[in-house]
This record gives sequence, C-alpha cells and structure tokens, in this order.
Amino acid sequence: MKYILLLLTVLVPSLALADPSISSDSGRDTDTSRSTSMKRDKSLSADKARGNRATQSDSIENSRERSRSNSRSNSFSSNNDLTDSYSTDININGLLLREFSRRYERTKDGRGIAGLYFSTCRPMLNAVPDYPVQDFTNGGVQGRNAAMHNNQNRGYLISRGDGMAPPKVDSNNRYISRYAQCRMTASYWIAEAGDRVSSRTVTDERQVQSLIRETFGEMDGDEGVFQELRQRARNAWQDASCSNWLDDYNHYKSPELDCGVFTFIGQTFTVEYRETLSESSINGRSYKISMSASESESFASEDSVSTESRTSHAERDSDQRERFTEAKKTASMSKTKSTDRSRSSKETRSSGSGFKVVPKD
Repeated sequence: MKYILLLLTVLVPSLALADPSISSDSGRDTDTSRSTSMKRDKSLSADKARGNRATQSDSIENSRERSRSNSRSNSFSSNNDLTDSYSTDININGLLLREFSRRYERTKDGRGIAGLYFSTCRPMLNAVPDYPVQDFTNGGVQGRNAAMHNNQNRGYLISRGDGMAPPKVDSNNRYISRYAQCRMTASYWIAEAGDRVSSRTVTDERQVQSLIRETFGEMDGDEGVFQELRQRARNAWQDASCSNWLDDYNHYKSPELDCGVFTFIGQTFTVEYRETLSESSINGRSYKISMSASESESFASEDSVSTESRTSHAERDSDQRERFTEAKKTASMSKTKSTDRSRSSKETRSSGSGFKVVPKD
C-alpha cells in the first residue's frame, strides 16, 4: 500500500503536464511478525541468629524486731467426789439345783431329749424312792418304793432274813446302771450350765435366776450338748466296780450305793470321785457369779483470772538490684538468579502490477 501511494505521488505531477492517457496499477503487501520471550527468576535467602543473655540479681534485706510480753494467771479450783460401790460373789450351786429340779422334775418345762430324759428318771426327787433294792418277792432289782408296794403275794413281802449276807452286786445290772447314769448325766449337765452362767456379771440376784433359766433353755435347744454328756456318763460307768451294798426293802436304812465312779452314801453323791449335786459342790466345783454395783457423784468448780500485756516493734530494710547482659549475633545470606530470553522475527512480502495506455499523435 505504501508503494502505491508513492507511485501516485510521482504520477500526479506528470499527469498534469503529460498528455492524456489511461493507466492502471494493482499491488499486495503482507507483513508477518513472530516474538518469543522467556524469563526465569531464582531467589535463595537464609537468616541465622544466636544470642546469649545473662542476668545477675542481688538482694539485701535487714530486719529488726523487738517484742516484750508480760502475763499473769491465777486459778482456783475445787473437786468433790462421792462414790458408793460394792462387789460380791454369790454361790449359785443352790440356785442351779433348784432351777434344774423345777424345770425338769416338777413343772417339766424342759424341752428336747434332755427334758424328756431328766423328767423320766428325776435324778434328785427320785434319788431315794428309786433307790435300787433286791426284790426277793419277784426277783431282780427294783426301786425301793416299788419293792415295798409289791402286793402280788397277798401283801406279804419276802425278806432275805437276819444274819444273811447281802447279795453280790453286778454293775452291769440294767436297773443299777440306769439309776447311776441318770445322776451322773445330771451332774455333768448342771456343771455345764454353771460354767456358762459363772462367766457373766450381774447386778442383783433376780438377774442370776433369769440368767440360769436362759442358759438351760439354750442347752435344751442344742441336742449335741446332751448327747455328748450322756455318752460321757456311759463311758465313765464302764469303770464301775460295786461293793456288796445292795439289800432288800426291809434292811434298807440309808443309801450305801458304792460303785467307785458313782456313789450315793447318806446324802452325798460323788461322780468320778468328786462330790456333786449339792449346794456345796457340783462336779467338785463351787460355782460363783460376781454381782457388783456402783454409784458416783462428782462436783467440780474452777475460777481463773488471767491478764496479759504485749509490746511489739519491727523494722525492715530491703535493697534489690538486678543486672543483665545480652549478646546477639545475626547472619543473613541472600542469592538471586535471573534469566531473560527474547526472540523476535519479522517477514514482509509485497507484489504489484500496472499498465498504461498513451494515445499517439
């Protein structure tokens, strides 16, 4: 296009001066441009720091204190004590025997196998009525009352006669062994109750009677205790050896039963050579229970007077100083790298054609 404009500029003046003519021109221009640009940046940075700090502190304190105290105390007291106490031991052998006889022989309040056994053989109340004697009328050994009331022979009883020796006594005789073992078991039973009761402490005699009843009740409920004591009587009777004490009803004066491990002579029982079933001794023991009571009255009065005065003075000075030192090192490094590349190219193409007609003269 540029070239066409230049050509027109040149031709215009010539046309003004030349002869008339006909001309025609044509052209084409082409421009091509290319550009390439590339840029690279790289940066590296590093910082490093190190420091130290030291602190020193000084403190000084002065204190002064002064104190003065003055006190006085007066006390007045009086005490009045009044004590009334007593302690005594009660022999409970008689109470044990009376409660045993009431429970098992009279009212028959005893329960279990012990109650049935003692209410049948009645070891104390039937000691004389059931005393073994020789029954010459019917033969064998019976209780004294039963032998005396034997009326099978028109009311006459056979006696051994005067001047005749008493018959020999066999410890294996069923009636004799039952009679003896009944009293032996009763001795062990009452002694067991005495052991339990005497370990307690009471304040009056009514409590003793109540305690004995409770103890027999506890023992009735434990059949193992009765079985053990009953077997003990059987075992002891195995060593029995009887003298010729057995007589008939007519020659009986007083008990003279003597079988070694069990005797009943006069009014005294012995079991395994220990006096028993009496107020003085049960199985060789005198059971006692402690009864104690005390009353006390105390009165106390106290008067006190106290005075106190106190003076106190305190002073305190304080000085405190602090110093510190700090050192710090810092290192820094920075590195930058940049790359810039650019490329450019340009291409121009042009083409044209023209014709001209001029008339001739």
